[in-house]
Amino acid sequence: MCRNCGTEYMQRIYTKPDNTETRGDDCCPDCRMQADIASAKDEHEKAMALAAVDVRADWRRAYGVEGKYLSTTFENFKRSWQPKAFDLVSKWQSGSLLLWSVSLYGLGKTHLVCALANKLIAERDAILDRGNGEYLKRPCPVRVENEPELLSRIRATFGKNTDSDEAIYQKLTTVPVLIIDDVGKIRPKELDFTQSVHYRIINTRYVRGLDTIITTNMPLVKKQKSDPETFEEHIGGACADRLREMCGRSGILEMKGVSYRKEAK
Repeated sequence: MCRNCGTEYMQRIYTKPDNTETRGDDCCPDCRMQADIASAKDEHEKAMALAAVDVRADWRRAYGVEGKYLSTTFENFKRSWQPKAFDLVSKWQSGSLLLWSVSLYGLGKTHLVCALANKLIAERDAILDRGNGEYLKRPCPVRVENEPELLSRIRATFGKNTDSDEAIYQKLTTVPVLIIDDVGKIRPKELDFTQSVHYRIINTRYVRGLDTIITTNMPLVKKQKSDPETFEEHIGGACADRLREMCGRSGILEMKGVSYRKEAK
């Protein structure tokens, strides 16, 4: 009789050369099959969990956040400093964003976007279960770039007989979520070069429907001729127009206030 379901079944008994007997499974074939399936599922889930740990470790080496920003979260940012920006970024599910301020620093733009990147690295599914005991490792869901460093990295590939710049663009135009921080932080000597980089990245992501998040301390438009260079002039009109469509009205937010670094002291 099966010890699991109580069903009577023919149990095999094996006789050894010394005439001792060994009995087969003490459960019926159906229960044995279910046990084997459960065991295989358990082993598969353990393998997926271990693979997910490795995948997230690879993501953390590749997503561009470094140093102090590795520990930034929404929990260690005081919402009262920037309630609108905090709600917009912390509740983000999809869509492009543009966080901007005019010559104001320390408002928390970098903290918020790095907190979002850290959240995506921690929470996005690392493994795709294909069934039948198979799984795939998912690519890194987010990449954070600092504009001055990005431009320098691309410029450094010029004149070399390699496809280094193509490799950079490939990563930036395929990652599901791209964050470009501090756009316009340093005024470029070659504006055409800067605009061409932004156009190539943003236009490709626009066509592919990929989310792009940008922070800048530049005004979006000039109110008078004496005003400093605008964000649109910096990245180019065509690029800015595409980004406005990607963000929509709800995805563009001006941040005002005082430095949260001062508030935190």
